[in-house]
Amino acid sequence: MNEYEGQCRRAESVKQRYSPGTRIELIFMNDPFAPVPSETRGTVRTVDDMGTIFPELRPLCTCSTSRTIINSY
Repeated sequence: MNEYEGQCRRAESVKQRYSPGTRIELIFMNDPFAPVPSETRGTVRTVDDMGTIFPELRPLCTCSTSRTIINSY
């Protein structure tokens, strides 16, 4: 199996595990320029062909604030 085939298999695995509508929770994010609080929960909107998850996240304490982050494997 070459690198491309491996990436395709990982992407398919992520797509199956995190289908649209799956609920997720952020445990930790190390990004000082765009911090998202721990325990932020959200719903997966889509997963692209590279296995990148695009969720809609809402912090537990402020349900009116909506943020989107990208999670790439």
